[in-house]
Amino acid sequence: MGRRLITWAMLGAVALPGVAGSRATAQQGPRARVYATLVSHNEEAISNPPCAPVVTNRERYLANRAAVVDTARLVLERGGAWDFQSEWQYLQAVASWDDAAVTGDTEGKNVVRWLAELAPDRIAVDAHSHERSGWNYADVAHALAQLGVPPTGIVGGFTASPVELESWTRLRAPLTGRRPPYPAWQAQALWGGASPGHRDDPRASGVWRPRDAEHYFEDDPASTLPNIGGWTADVASGDGLATLLDLLRTNRLEPGRMYTATIMIPQCNLDSDPALQPAVAAILDRFAPDVATGDLVWATLPSVLRTWHEEYAQVPVVVRP
Repeated sequence: MGRRLITWAMLGAVALPGVAGSRATAQQGPRARVYATLVSHNEEAISNPPCAPVVTNRERYLANRAAVVDTARLVLERGGAWDFQSEWQYLQAVASWDDAAVTGDTEGKNVVRWLAELAPDRIAVDAHSHERSGWNYADVAHALAQLGVPPTGIVGGFTASPVELESWTRLRAPLTGRRPPYPAWQAQALWGGASPGHRDDPRASGVWRPRDAEHYFEDDPASTLPNIGGWTADVASGDGLATLLDLLRTNRLEPGRMYTATIMIPQCNLDSDPALQPAVAAILDRFAPDVATGDLVWATLPSVLRTWHEEYAQVPVVVRP
């Protein structure tokens, strides 16, 4: 397997006594599968040029809104799963511009509430925050709640590398917002570990509970904050997911385990890049045979977390590219 690091054996031996010798039991239980999720972000105007007009110009916001609605329907028609993760500025645009004149195509609901209620097992709406401009995750989750979206508890992106800049370890405790009414919020799972400029993101597939900032890829069964790995986090591509499925089919992954992957969709480009929605459709069509064989399950991040608890007994897995 070359330089690929697969640490399920180490995790089983160290963190979960008895698991190291339980491969036969694992084979009799749940089968090994890849759980994949389409994920999108919108960002603050100051940090993301494609998002700036979407969150500051009503005409562009409405064009992007229409593309979001079309993409949601496309994902559902093709059996996919999408986590729509939002920063504060987009939510302020929703609050200002999603009025009765524009909500006819979303059952009279604002777009984020409509997404969250459309098909909860296929589309989830999570908080995403760079935790600057006076907002943190608790504030963003509260803004979503004000728009009718219950919190999922998913941390939709955080800094994990380098260690001195990490932003996730404090999220193991309840978080208080920075803005009135200073809401309380508790993270349920991490997703989207990153580095400044995405130059050295800590990539992995699987679900585990990071031990601490210095030992991010080591499982700590005493921790209550699991991490859902995004694998290679393709951007509008399925090549990384195809690689992971090949590892599964050629028996280079531990049987009876849960593996994860993410494909990123640049939400703010949905209305300006005519090739993007067809690319999403092509990805879902490409992997339809893998869904049919049971090797692949499209699932939202909250569904992945629930399945890890209920079907895979919280057995930790870390597979690094």
